[in-house]
Amino acid sequence: MKNFFKNNSSILVLIIIVVGGFFYAFKVDSRILIPKIGQTDLQCAGVAVPSEIKYSEGDLFCSCIRLSNHQTIKERYDYCVNKFTKNTK
Repeated sequence: MKNFFKNNSSILVLIIIVVGGFFYAFKVDSRILIPKIGQTDLQCAGVAVPSEIKYSEGDLFCSCIRLSNHQTIKERYDYCVNKFTKNTK
């Protein structure tokens, strides 16, 4: 048994690294997976992403809402909707 581990240690280490990489990718790092709709809505401070905005631009829309300088959420929402719908036309 000791010889088996000694002779195949490089293969066993490689298998452990691959399995650990898959675990990290699917359980820890959410950037690899598509975010759930609830996660995207939570990042938007409770504001739903309009259907006119592409799904791939949803995170940018949420960033726009969080980072805009307007005082109320309604003003931020209107500004970001206008910004993203003008770019798609």
